[in-house]
Amino acid sequence: MKKYLIPLFVLLAACTSTQKHVGKITLSKDTNRSFQQYLTAIGINQPGAFAVSLDGRNSYYIWCKEMMCMGGPTYKNDAKRACENFGKECVVLAYRKDTLIPYDVEK
Repeated sequence: MKKYLIPLFVLLAACTSTQKHVGKITLSKDTNRSFQQYLTAIGINQPGAFAVSLDGRNSYYIWCKEMMCMGGPTYKNDAKRACENFGKECVVLAYRKDTLIPYDVEK
């Protein structure tokens, strides 16, 4: 029995969100344009995630282009990691079509 509990705890730990709590993020116009492209790309049923830097200037999104896709934490992790390649801390703004952090767009 114990041999099954350890992999279960490892799996649950991997699924736990470590998202930093932030207030409202102000997206640059270019980042908002990318966010709108992401929302169009994922359609109704496809999983994906959109990550943005805390200053709202950098972003990265990933989604499944296939008809049958598996959802999961990897979309969030992959989008966040790729966004941070720009050299700034990032958070996941949206998972699928659900916005996780309040935002506005610069004027």
